Amino acid sequence: MNALSREDSGRQRPSVAGGNRGPGFELRMERLFSHADGRSLILGVDHPLFEGHVSGLENIPRLLSTLPENALDGLLVSPATMQAMSSMKRLATCHAMRLDTTGAFRQHGGSDIEATLVASADDIARSGADVVACFFLVNAQGHRRVADHRGHLAGIAAMCRRIGHPVMVEALAVDDDGNTVRETSQILHAARLAAELGADLLKIDAPHDVADLGDIVDAVGRPVFIRGGTPRDKVTDTLRDVEAYVARGATGLVIGRSIFQAAQPAELLKSLHRVVHGG
Repeated sequence: MNALSREDSGRQRPSVAGGNRGPGFELRMERLFSHADGRSLILGVDHPLFEGHVSGLENIPRLLSTLPENALDGLLVSPATMQAMSSMKRLATCHAMRLDTTGAFRQHGGSDIEATLVASADDIARSGADVVACFFLVNAQGHRRVADHRGHLAGIAAMCRRIGHPVMVEALAVDDDGNTVRETSQILHAARLAAELGADLLKIDAPHDVADLGDIVDAVGRPVFIRGGTPRDKVTDTLRDVEAYVARGATGLVIGRSIFQAAQPAELLKSLHRVVHGG
C-alpha cells in the first residue's frame, strides 16, 4: 500500500498547541519531522535506564554501527548514552533524551508508579538533545496514587517551555501487576491527561482495536507515536501493524526491541522506513 492509498491519507498531523514557541522549538520539531509527509520513525534504545540489562543493548555503539544511514528520523536514548553520542555513528537528524526513570513495570522488579527525574535543564542544554521524553503513568485500576506523577509531568513541561524543547510523553495505563493496558478508554484517558499537562508529542500503546486509533488521534490533538512493545513472531505481522497505525493517523513509531532483538535489524529497519514514509 502506498502513502496515497492509505485510508486516512488526508488526515493532517496535529499541530502542537500553544502557538509560537520560539525558533529553537520550531527548529527542533523540524529535525524530528524532516520528511515532507510529516511522519517520523524513531529507534528507542533508552530501555536500560528503567529495565537494567536488556538483551540486544549490551553495546549500543556497536548496534548503531550495523544499521543503515537514512533509515531513521530519530533516536531515543538515556542521558548516559546521549553523553557518548559524539563517538557513535550518526543515524538520525533528531535525538531525543529520556529525562526520567520508573519502577512501575513490575516485571522488572518495581512496584512504584511514580517517576524520578534524572536530568536537569542544564543537562538538556549541554547534551544537544532536540526532544526530551518522559513517562506519564496512570493506574488503570485506580489503586495507586497518581497526583504526584501529574506534578512530575507538569514540572517537566514547564521547564521545557522555558528552554524551547519539545516534550514527548509516554502516556500509559498500567495495572496493579505492572502491565500496560490497551483498552481504548484507558489509553485515551492517559493520553488526554498528558496533553492537558503539557505534552507536545505523545507516545502511546496501540489499542487492541486498531480501528479506534483514529478517534484517539483526533481527541488528543497532538502528534501521536505508537510504541513498539513486545516483538511480534513474524516480521510481516510487525509491518502490517505499523501500516495500520499510519493508515489511522499515527504520526509515526517509536520502536525498540523489534529492531535490536531482530535476526536482521538493518533489513527490518529499512522495511519499516518504507511503511512509515510510503517509499
